[in-house]
Amino acid sequence: MKLKLKKPRWYNIFVVPEGRPAGGKYKIPACAPKVACVFAGVWVLFTLSLGGAMLYYRNGWLATEDVRILTEQVKEKEAHVSEKLASMEEMVGRADRLASRLEMAVGVDKKIMRKGIGPIPEYENLPDSKNMVLHKYELNSGANEDTLAAFNGLELKMDELNDTIASVELRLQDVYEYHKDKLTYWAAIPSIWPVRGWITSEFGLRRSPRGIGTRFHEGIDIAASTGTPVYASGDGVVTFAGYKSGLGKTIIIAHGFGISTVYGHNSQLLVKGGDKVSRGSSIAAVGRTGRSTGPHLHYQVEVDGMPVDPMRYIIENF
Repeated sequence: MKLKLKKPRWYNIFVVPEGRPAGGKYKIPACAPKVACVFAGVWVLFTLSLGGAMLYYRNGWLATEDVRILTEQVKEKEAHVSEKLASMEEMVGRADRLASRLEMAVGVDKKIMRKGIGPIPEYENLPDSKNMVLHKYELNSGANEDTLAAFNGLELKMDELNDTIASVELRLQDVYEYHKDKLTYWAAIPSIWPVRGWITSEFGLRRSPRGIGTRFHEGIDIAASTGTPVYASGDGVVTFAGYKSGLGKTIIIAHGFGISTVYGHNSQLLVKGGDKVSRGSSIAAVGRTGRSTGPHLHYQVEVDGMPVDPMRYIIENF
């Protein structure tokens, strides 16, 4: 027969120091170990919960920090994009000013010119720079990443547009140079009277000044008082300034495009070979040097070395 032991209600704890008699005696309830285990368990759970909460909030803070950093990157991108847009607007302004110069040079209406240039889009089809920049940022990393990706794509498009604008500017420059050559041609045409006077002999067959037979007169004679200014009838370069048999003191100007003019019988030469002259600039003074019956200017126009009637070119009225 087994004896049934009663559950203890108390535990005695004796404290025995080493090398000394028994010391104090402590009495604790029998349930104290269980209470201590429960308390330890609660403490562990509390510690784990607190650690989990701290980790959760730390991750949340890090996520918020990532959003803040990404937002800063987006703002930097926006500043960079705005700077590029400003550069593009400046380039478009230069192209527009160049187009204006071209329009003024050729006298073409702006709307017609813009439609006739080629594959340049109309203004209403061009992207609006104000709408190309994103102004709002979402407070989550996914949206900001999308925004950043959009900026990267936009930057690539702007680079392409920059190249296109530069190409258009070069095309406009080529068109301007082409029309400038035309303007150079018109400036070179001998289209004004070389001297103020009256015509005494026209281009073509005429009676010889000595009264014997006829001869072909290769220019026109314009009578004027000695010393009257003689003007270049078009832009060009002086290729000869000196004395020629029959014409006396003579100036020859090459205007380009196969055109040249001759000014003979002058009393004084004001330019020399190699000088560039403009239409209307003073180059000599009327005289009667060479074979001449009186003070006048022999004026001659040649095309590819062949004399032509100067009156075909003069468009100026006295």
